[in-house]
Amino acid sequence: MNYYNNIKEQIADYITREPVVETEEVISAYTLFSVLNDENKKLRNAKGRCKALLDKLNFIYPKVTDSNNKKLFKKSVEHNYFDDIWYNISDNHSEIVLSKYKPFGLICLNKDFGYSGVYSRNAALTEEAYEECASDIEKILHELEYVGQLYAGDTEHEYGKVAQTISYGYFDVEISFYKENKEFSYDIHLNKEYDPNLNSNAYYYGQEKTIDNVINKNKETILRNTPINMKDLSYMFCMLVLDYRTKEKEKNIDIEIDKAFQKVNKKTSEE
Repeated sequence: MNYYNNIKEQIADYITREPVVETEEVISAYTLFSVLNDENKKLRNAKGRCKALLDKLNFIYPKVTDSNNKKLFKKSVEHNYFDDIWYNISDNHSEIVLSKYKPFGLICLNKDFGYSGVYSRNAALTEEAYEECASDIEKILHELEYVGQLYAGDTEHEYGKVAQTISYGYFDVEISFYKENKEFSYDIHLNKEYDPNLNSNAYYYGQEKTIDNVINKNKETILRNTPINMKDLSYMFCMLVLDYRTKEKEKNIDIEIDKAFQKVNKKTSEE
């Protein structure tokens, strides 16, 4: 039996199936991947907000002056008060870390999960600087808290990640969250039963494309045709999907309300 032609025919058959009809119990892999992609965007936005926060604090704090006394002609160079910023997710709190240029030191802005209030231990921002940046700081910590709480509440997490493989038909759906990178990963590929020798990315002579090329070209259709049972998702991924559905419902309600108001206003203006 020709491996390439056999798998290609089965993928073609899979693509012609009807898309998944979503219910409370079942979603498509396409919806699941869309949810995780949205969360990655939010985490990238948090990173962008951190950069903006760093710039704002360096505008508030005075520059640090370095003098080079070793050379014949002394030269002073100005540096920003803070030279770096990053964020972390721990098991019970979210954190923004600011690195001071000179004297070197760290200021950690923490928010415990489930509690209001931001605090620092040891070194801290001035009250004036914090008040001016409070909204920015709280937005970042809140965004991290949402993901951090889901991670902490997932009994499947180990070694700094939550990872799952869900099999259906010819395919394995792989999803994961890495706490250190603050990033979701997701992919779909042939499972071991249909690709026992891991040849899906091999070039077969006489063929223009690899099997992986065929899958990637038809990826959206494959995802839309692949059902995922909600009960099979671990806590973190299940809650992300439920929250996504709630927001989509609220969004649709708002759209319907806007349409109704437009209809009423149009009728009133015509009268």
